Parts: sequence; C-alpha cells; structure tokens
Amino acid sequence: MSASRVLFLPLSRRGAGSGHLRRCFETAVRMNKPASIVLEDNSPDVLPASYWTKVIPGFPGDIPVLLTPAALSSSSSPSNGISGTLAVFDRRSSRREEILPWSKTTTPVLLDDDGPARDSAPFVIDTIPGKRKSGANESSLSLLNLPPRRQTPNPGGDILVSFGGEDPSSLTLPVTRILLNLGIKPSRIHLTLPPAAIGNAEQLPRGVRVLDAPGNLKEKLGDFGLVICSYGLTAWEALSSGCALISVDPSAYHAGLSLSSGFPGVGVVNGVSKRSVKKAERKLRSLMANPGYLIEAANKIAATRELHSRRSLSKLLEELETPTPRCTACGSALPPIIGRFPRQSYYRCADCGIIGLYRFETPPEDEYGSSYFESEYRQQYGKTYLEDFESIRAVGEGRLKLILHKAERGGCLLDIGCAYGPFLSAAAEAGFRPHGMDISDEAVSYVKN
Repeated sequence: MSASRVLFLPLSRRGAGSGHLRRCFETAVRMNKPASIVLEDNSPDVLPASYWTKVIPGFPGDIPVLLTPAALSSSSSPSNGISGTLAVFDRRSSRREEILPWSKTTTPVLLDDDGPARDSAPFVIDTIPGKRKSGANESSLSLLNLPPRRQTPNPGGDILVSFGGEDPSSLTLPVTRILLNLGIKPSRIHLTLPPAAIGNAEQLPRGVRVLDAPGNLKEKLGDFGLVICSYGLTAWEALSSGCALISVDPSAYHAGLSLSSGFPGVGVVNGVSKRSVKKAERKLRSLMANPGYLIEAANKIAATRELHSRRSLSKLLEELETPTPRCTACGSALPPIIGRFPRQSYYRCADCGIIGLYRFETPPEDEYGSSYFESEYRQQYGKTYLEDFESIRAVGEGRLKLILHKAERGGCLLDIGCAYGPFLSAAAEAGFRPHGMDISDEAVSYVKN
C-alpha cells in the first residue's frame, strides 16, 4: 500500500538555517495525506516550535508538531505502523544510528542527505545538486517546487542580500558594507534579517532596506535583478525566478557545492574576520564589474537544469509504497543498499548474505503475464520465451553441473520462478525429481500440462 502518513524530521538546530524546516513544512502543507513535523528534543541547541513561528509564515498552521518520543510512540500504533508510514529525514548528514529507531515502525527516506545513513536508507531523494558518495532513487531539481521565471537576470537592478532565517556566520552586514564600498546606492540594496537581528536594524547603513516577512521570500525574488546568498534553497529559487546570482558561502562544504553547480561566487567568507571580508571584497568587486558574465552564468544554469516540471516532492512521497526496512530472510534491520532505481532498492544483508529488494510501487497484476514471455521478451532478446526454450535449458545444464558438486542425483529440486520450465526439463534429464513454482498462471499451466 502507498504511504498513508508522512513524518518529516528536519534539521532544526541553532546555526543550521531555516531551509530544512521550511521545505518540510511547505511539503507537508501540500500533501493530501496526514503529515506531521517532528522536532528533535535530544540536543541542547534545538530550536523550539515557538521560534519557528517567527521565522516561517503560517507555521505550523494545521500541521501537527511532535517531539521525537511522541512521534515514535504514535508511529508504533497498529493503525500507523510500518505498513503505511514514511519518516523523511531532511538533516543534511544523518547517521545510521539516527534512523535505526524509526526503522522499527516506519520506512525511512533521506532527503538531500549525504551522511553515513545513506548507505542503508531504503529510499534516497536528491533535489539540490551536489557531489554525493552514491546515487539516489530519485534526483531532480524540479522536486523543489521552484518559482516560475518572472524576468531576465539584471545585475544592475535591485540587489537582495539574504543569508537565511539565521545568518549563522554573520554575513549580512559585511556583504552590505562591501556593496556600499563598491559604490552601490543604498536604495538598491535590500536585506533579509533573522528574527534576533531585526531589533538592531537601526545599526544598518542608512538607506538600505529591510524586507518585511522574509519567510515569503520565494514569492518576492522576481523583484530583484541580483541575489547574493549562500548555496542552498534560496540560490536555486533565485535562478529559477530569473535573477542573477553571486554566492557567498560560510563553509568549504557550501563553497564546493556552489562551484560544482557553476555559481559565480566569492568562496568561503568569515563575517567576523577582517582579512576574510577584505578578500571577499576584491572578488565581489571583480564580479560586479562584469555583469555580462553574471547574466551568462545565470542563463546557462537555467538552460541546463530541469528547474520546472509538473513533478512535486509531495506527490512523490504520496505515491511511495512503504516496504519493511529489514532483510526479508533473517530480519536484520537496514541492510546495506547495493543498487538504487526510481522505485526499487536492492540490498545485500551483512548477516545472512541474501540479496533482497525493496519495492516502492505496487507491481502490475500482469507483471509476468503472457506479454512478458512473448512481446516483452522478444523486444529484449529477439525471440519469445518458448522460442528461446532450448538455449535457456542449455544454460540450466551448466548450472546442474555445479549443483551436482553439492547434491546427489535422484533428490528433489525446487525451482522458484520456473517460468515455462526449461530448467525443470534439464533437471529431470539429469536425474533429479524437479518441482517448480511461479507467479504466472500461464507458465504454471504450461509446465503442468
């Protein structure tokens, strides 16, 4: 069955920005199935729901906000158990130990997460481009619900300086002063400020404007010709809106993502270091002096990335099945993943060695019907299954030579997924007493008759 309920577990700690929680909240609001936000309560730097009501407009609205113990308890009830609950982790870098408790009652999903948990999470979604240590089941910028293009890039127009709901590296004021030092008129500069800094807005240079309700920033981006921000959600929303972009990043991690995405940027800046700010000023001066490059870069990124489509993260989550995240043979939790596909993940259990499959979609009723053995088989191999019977039987004879190293002739042999029986035929010829089973009624009837 598809997911009947979704729990969102965003990064909500001090200094981590507001993008994780904002995305989870916006996705939860758009869902047609019950959704809740789960806030951590096991860390001293976790920001409470009362803080986020000042940062994110409308939060939490009708979306329930739970703490971890309550969420784990509610997800373990019979009506909301593992048969229908997704736990979506939007935490940048999760550890296996963090998602393990949730695997007992939910199906964990990682969202733009490159932590150690990626190796064993049943399903992984990447929406924001970046270097990851392994592939995802779904990967597309279009899942971000980006705003429509409203303009063409214009570095000479109004400028927005925005470093998220917290600005943890204190970049807003230094970048604003750099722009003024470059001769930019104060009336062209607009800022977003975190709630804690709004009371100190009078310390800003005179004439610089502060945006009201910056939580609705996505809707306002089309008013600006140039956006200066760090790598993340706002950067991609700005490019989608048709803005020129300059990235100013608080860490080497963010700067690396900006570089790999082709963003014009100044690199890593420490807002409290005079030397770092001076270096950023030289780079920003060079970029602002070349508006053609900024326009070309913005247009190139928009042209080469799938920014807009009819897909949505909420729809994807609603469609996913919720397989039990443990080995189907021995019950070991979260076995290592060895292959990911849009609706399937293959794992190899470290305890029993079996290779198993998580399916995140309901297989069609006729998945192995007559068309599979005829037209679909012909399309792949150039002949129908029955026309290929003797060659499949010959392969079976080779397998039987290996089996005879371990088993004696005359014993019972069970072929699980016997299809039309070429291996059963080879096994009978080799002296075994063959038995077969298959999910195709036509194949079973053929073998019996």
